[in-house]
Amino acid sequence: MTEHVFRLIPAVQNYPWGKKGSSSLVSQLADGAGIPDFKIDESKHYAEMWMGTQYNAPMRVHSTRQLLSEHLVAHPELIGESVIKQFGLEDGQVPFLFKILSLDKALPVQIHPNQHIAEHKVHSENPREHVDSNHKSKMVLALSDFSALCGFLSLSQVSEFLSFVPEFASLFPADLKDHFTSVAHSLNESECKAALKDLFSYYAQVDKEEATAQLKRLVERYQAGKESDEENIVKSLVLQLHEMYPNDSGIFCAFILNYFDFKPGHALSVATGEPHAYVTGGKTLIQPTMFTRGSTHTSGSLLYNPPIDELAVMQVIVAKGGVESHHKLRGPSIAIVVEGEGTVVWAEGAKRLGVGRGQVVFIAAGTEVKYSSFETAFKLYRAFVEVA
Repeated sequence: MTEHVFRLIPAVQNYPWGKKGSSSLVSQLADGAGIPDFKIDESKHYAEMWMGTQYNAPMRVHSTRQLLSEHLVAHPELIGESVIKQFGLEDGQVPFLFKILSLDKALPVQIHPNQHIAEHKVHSENPREHVDSNHKSKMVLALSDFSALCGFLSLSQVSEFLSFVPEFASLFPADLKDHFTSVAHSLNESECKAALKDLFSYYAQVDKEEATAQLKRLVERYQAGKESDEENIVKSLVLQLHEMYPNDSGIFCAFILNYFDFKPGHALSVATGEPHAYVTGGKTLIQPTMFTRGSTHTSGSLLYNPPIDELAVMQVIVAKGGVESHHKLRGPSIAIVVEGEGTVVWAEGAKRLGVGRGQVVFIAAGTEVKYSSFETAFKLYRAFVEVA
């Protein structure tokens, strides 16, 4: 019989936009995660920690080094029959990917496909490059101050930028701008969506040399303090992005997409098909249009419950000498300790596992657990899926 709570070995991704060396939260947590032969290299970028069964960076069981997916194939009860059936899971997969990100500079704008496009177009047309056939709805939970571009600005705001920002307006043909302006105050939702789609699609294919030339003119004008009153709200963002990515025509997204500033504890839900880009933030947790504080809470636990069937997250803070209890969940969980150390207790107190900063644990479906702290407080995040 296998344990219902056990440690896991996460995977680290060294993308060039991640923070370097020990300044990265990812490297700090990885240093305590029990990754074989892991040692922080101050010259490397530590961008993401992955916790899941994703094919290109899967987790392993800490005690055996076996792939988590292989272990779950042998013990499907750890996932739960209802979860396997609802999400059509195969090969020991869990239905979510839990990540920690540590950003040194902005990420490119992304748009993730819905389930139908992911399965029947992206995956089916190129299964070698796009192994995962699932949709990519996300939730992002800030651990520190964090900013992001997400979702489209109102048509009226974009229309205003087309009128007052000549460098931005020059990227589009006159007929497209005229049509966009004509529907900018329309109450017809489908007409508005179509206009935004047409504008963004054209922008995505604009000539890069021309866009770069216009961006150079825009930046020079802003640096000279020659912006109009209507541009004040976006000037600092444009200059900030230009400092990160000089002459990158993607900076014009600042005139199309919403910009949000987040404080620790704020969360952002990103629907499929919604353009988004993470701009700044040394420490961000997870990746699923509005932002909100945690949905509900009980004592030391705070629940973040986005409109995503496959994922919810609990923040758990256990005070020094305290205990926090969680009832049985109808699905599997993956949890990571981000501060302090404590103990996970299950099987009505008969079994326990000591955990510290950076350590990751799997909690099986149907397992009641308690988190206890002795000498220090500790804090963890628990990602899970639960079905009715």
